[in-house]
Amino acid sequence: MKNYLVSFCLLLIAGATAVSASEKVWIFFEDKGPALKKSGWTRVAAELSERAKSRRAKVTPTGRRLVDQTDRPVYQPYLNKLTEFDIQPVVVSRWLNAASVRVSPEQKQKLLSETFISHIQPVLRGRRKPVAAKPLSKSLKSMRTLYEYGPSLTQNELINVPETHTLGLTGKDVLIGVFDSGFKTDLPVFEHLNIVDTRDFIYGDNIVENESVDVSSQHNHGTSVLSLIGGFHENWLIAPAFEASFLLAKTEDIKSETEVEEDFWIAAAEWAEQQGADIITTSLGYIDWYEPSDADGDTAPITRAADLAVKKGIVVIASAGNEGNDPWTIVTPPADGDSVIAVGAVDLNGMIAGFSSRGPTADGRIKPDVVAMGSNCTLVRASGAYSNNGSGTSYAAPQVAAAVALILQAHPELTPMQVRQALVTTADRFTRPDNIYGFGLIDVLKAVKAFGPVAGLPDTTSFVSQYPNPFYPFQHGSAKFMIDAKSQIPVTIDIHNILGQKIASLHEPGVLGAGQVLMWTPERTPANGIYIYRVKLGDQTSTGKFTVLRKQR
Repeated sequence: MKNYLVSFCLLLIAGATAVSASEKVWIFFEDKGPALKKSGWTRVAAELSERAKSRRAKVTPTGRRLVDQTDRPVYQPYLNKLTEFDIQPVVVSRWLNAASVRVSPEQKQKLLSETFISHIQPVLRGRRKPVAAKPLSKSLKSMRTLYEYGPSLTQNELINVPETHTLGLTGKDVLIGVFDSGFKTDLPVFEHLNIVDTRDFIYGDNIVENESVDVSSQHNHGTSVLSLIGGFHENWLIAPAFEASFLLAKTEDIKSETEVEEDFWIAAAEWAEQQGADIITTSLGYIDWYEPSDADGDTAPITRAADLAVKKGIVVIASAGNEGNDPWTIVTPPADGDSVIAVGAVDLNGMIAGFSSRGPTADGRIKPDVVAMGSNCTLVRASGAYSNNGSGTSYAAPQVAAAVALILQAHPELTPMQVRQALVTTADRFTRPDNIYGFGLIDVLKAVKAFGPVAGLPDTTSFVSQYPNPFYPFQHGSAKFMIDAKSQIPVTIDIHNILGQKIASLHEPGVLGAGQVLMWTPERTPANGIYIYRVKLGDQTSTGKFTVLRKQR
């Protein structure tokens, strides 16, 4: 019995050693087998949704078929050959003509001698470095529009979202793929959300919420990211693209020290593309196994897959990474892709966050491409609680993805590179880009207008009304002045008491859209009485009266 136990323990040790010695690698195949006939290409094209076909048509030259070699399945006899080595694929990628597998050193050595294998390289693993939030240092602006943004007004105003919302642009009819750790979707902020499909690439099911095998924090990050794209709860959080549609992919397993493996991301990209996604956004960098010199846009399989998604008509957004203060420093794959829009993080004053990854890429290209607010963002936690200290490029990227949804709603004919052009050429550092801010802070309103006029502007420019009247400061908080502006125009509002003394002045240098609202929030509670306002709207002047009545708390 004793010898049996010793032998059994030795077998367990040997088994554990074999498992620990294995590694996850990509096996790239030499080709995809015999050439396809016309009927074969017809079958490949039939796997695409009608939405995917329509999107691909934007980037496919006239007269060319919508599918190519990257859309063909991996040659089945090659996959069968792997089983002879007792190897089972984890993910099979038709785009890369590769399979991810777990192999021992001995298996790997035998595979390298096979002629149907092109080469083998490790599967990247990713990490998401948490960053600490810093205190807020800037108050909200006086400008308000159609919605009560609450604390989320700051991050929205920084990239000109409220003004864009007045044009009726909210992401409607745009399909966004969000790849992250999981999503708790049964929260009030998501009650309105149109979720087209979900997929868990870790466990192979359709459940993107936490499962019994998950740690409790599994869905935390993805929930917060999703809230920044499509959340809607007035007076707290209104995300830019709250009427968009969503494909939610669970690709990040946070149980292990290295949270994500790129093969799940690539599988998710192929899934989302076939369903017709217009946008893919991801908030994680993949750097384990690699050196900064490998961030060249061509080495990492995830980067190659991301660039390929763009060629198929999808706008791909990636967080630049939180490595700015670390030895790695530069952007992390897939943000190094030449067709991927890499997003850095700034604070609410538009200053770069120290943690935001820098450029250039290893081959000398400017990165990040653009920046958005990624410090002290207002977002929703998986607990349902609202927070204003979300920090990281993880939270800047989804805001840019949401901005892209507004651009595509306004101009659905745009290709991914035209969308990038719209963002870059209207950013605030376009004429002086660098490897800290890229081309600068985006302005979604200017980007929307970069490719022509947008329906939804008012027919005339005019002062509409003042409300409420009478104005109770303790009850209402602010007196509001509504304006319709057909073109961008400066507005000044002066408020006088009955003696003609000016007690307040509001000024906005550029107002555009229907239903624009400027607010007067008195620093001191004004006395009861009649007040006179004078609105100067470009060359137009309007005057009127309203009553202020003090009310006990």
